[in-house]
Amino acid sequence: MNARRNRVLLVGACLLVVGALIAVAALASMKFNFRRLSTRKVETNIHTPAGDFRDILVDVDTAEVSFLPAEDGKLKVICVEEEGLQHVVTVSKSALSIRQVNTQKWYDQMGTDMPAALEL
Repeated sequence: MNARRNRVLLVGACLLVVGALIAVAALASMKFNFRRLSTRKVETNIHTPAGDFRDILVDVDTAEVSFLPAEDGKLKVICVEEEGLQHVVTVSKSALSIRQVNTQKWYDQMGTDMPAALEL
């Protein structure tokens, strides 16, 4: 009974090591870029709203928001948008408004993805 149990444990340990080696080889073939595991299709859109503003209203819950100085002095809002999840950028009542419009179905919420970025 001991010999059989030892063989089963040895086979299990060997399978575990082989699985770990396959996983490391697969990650190495992707150069350990975990963003390539994402199942979502994204595109980068640049919004250039016209007008002056004093306030900034951000109504976004699925993206990181960064405020950076512009190199050319012009306002650009750079959004990484998923399918069915777009950003609307407007200037009204002296406020820059950035909001999200979600037209995704419930089943579009499933999958692996990495957080999107939103830069100003």
